[in-house]
Amino acid sequence: MTTFDDVRFDMNEPWPVLKAERPRAEADVLRERLDRSDLTTEQAVDNAVAVYKAAKQYSEQVAEPYRAVMDEAKAMLTDIIVETGQMTWKSAAGQAFVPAAGMTVSYDAKALDALCASSPELKAILWPHRFEKERAGSLTIR
Repeated sequence: MTTFDDVRFDMNEPWPVLKAERPRAEADVLRERLDRSDLTTEQAVDNAVAVYKAAKQYSEQVAEPYRAVMDEAKAMLTDIIVETGQMTWKSAAGQAFVPAAGMTVSYDAKALDALCASSPELKAILWPHRFEKERAGSLTIR
């Protein structure tokens, strides 16, 4: 588990900047474990999956306390926006805003495809408006 004995804030910055070296050191240890040429392909796969999972676990542990702080900051900004009615704020640190509401429309593609398959008339009307986009598969590590 990551601890932050060496964490400090530089208060000379316009906003607090976290300075910590320990997570970087743990990442270096994991990176060293990846840099092994003495492994078979099967061992290298096992090693890479184990390093990936460990890095993911460490990153989640490190991020967890900050998520709560982020939620508190977001709640404070929400309160300010609700109290003032001002939807956009800009400061030296950045900006906070509530974008305009939008609408998302979706259709059941399988149902419409089934309708098109059952009726040439419907297919003639709907098919020109049907778009397909291929997505590349991505590596999943569990």
